Amino acid sequence: MKSLSILKFLCLIGLAVFLMPSCLEDETGGGGTGGGGATGPSTSLLADTDVLSEDATVDAGAAFSVRLQALAGEGDLTSLTIYEDGFQIDPSRIVSIETVDVPNNPQVVTGDAVGGFTWTITLTAHAEGTLGYEFEVTDANAITSSASINITVASEPLTISFDNGDGAVTGVGPGLFAFPITAGGGANGLASIAVYEDGTLISDLSRLRYKDTAVQFDSNPQPFPAEDQAGFMGTIYVSLINGAHTLTFEVTDGSGTTVSADKTYNAGTPVSEIIGVLLNAGGPSGTGGLDLDTGDGTGSMDAAAEIRDQGIDSNQTPDVNWIQRIAATNNATLRVPDFSALPEGFSYGGVTTAEEITSVFDTGITVAESDMVQVGDIFAVERDGNYYLLLTTDVQVKATDNTDFYEFSIKQ
Repeated sequence: MKSLSILKFLCLIGLAVFLMPSCLEDETGGGGTGGGGATGPSTSLLADTDVLSEDATVDAGAAFSVRLQALAGEGDLTSLTIYEDGFQIDPSRIVSIETVDVPNNPQVVTGDAVGGFTWTITLTAHAEGTLGYEFEVTDANAITSSASINITVASEPLTISFDNGDGAVTGVGPGLFAFPITAGGGANGLASIAVYEDGTLISDLSRLRYKDTAVQFDSNPQPFPAEDQAGFMGTIYVSLINGAHTLTFEVTDGSGTTVSADKTYNAGTPVSEIIGVLLNAGGPSGTGGLDLDTGDGTGSMDAAAEIRDQGIDSNQTPDVNWIQRIAATNNATLRVPDFSALPEGFSYGGVTTAEEITSVFDTGITVAESDMVQVGDIFAVERDGNYYLLLTTDVQVKATDNTDFYEFSIKQ
């Protein structure tokens, strides 16, 4: 009787176990739920030189990229959803998704990608602090898998500036020129500085020096040494070439963000400047001519003179008889500037190279004789391939004799 009772008891327990419903779901792949026990997808962020795969710091609002690899399980991949701090990121923050023309969020997965894909995804970083970015894929069985990365925004934006202001460089000849620069901020330290000329990287490294005229660039871009990665304040030297050009100095930080500043220059042959006095040709002997090379007065017929005074009107009294006009002599050519053909804001004081003097002459208007010369008048003269630019700084009219004269500032 006792044995029978035990057998009956065991049978009742077996029946209860068989009839009792399960209250636990099978664990599914990829960390998701559902799918009836099916194998879910898997995801990972791949490492490469142009993408982030581990937690990183970038500039506020900068673009950063990850390379997401998603492999399908038993169900096809159907969608990709990108989260920032647990919320779906606005599609306007998605710069690009590889192979997708117009990114959406969620992004539908189609074509061959349903079986798995490796996509480079570029996003615009947030404004401040540290946030997590999650890349979640879902398959046809509603199973999900995700990979994530934490992005910290740098506290200070990447900047670059010229210590001597943003104005153009003028009045310089070819050769090394100093550009004092300050750069700082950004993410993960300063990485490199590059120098472009007219939009193209300068490939001749002999033209570039780092902080000292004796230290040539090893490459362009030039990596910052450890001591300058937290911030750079120093001089970059560039060997200028003839003509008008634009230099671009571009700094890159450790996250790949770049910032740049431009400096224009017009290099040529530096000018010299002298003062010359041209006397009334109707005055004493040996007056009336001017040697523009030396600033010395000469006789009006002297072979050294490039310009001469036109003398007096003998029909007038000494107080008004000075004609007060000049002309070229000895195979020289006298021109007045055509200001409409010159750069806006042109001035005599702004001319700093011989090439600019030539340009003023080339665009000028030839005259056999000037109008009555007044203070402020500008003239350009050429003789035997030599060019001169004259500014009238004084005109002295003598009422009692013919010692009248002009004073010119002469650039050549």
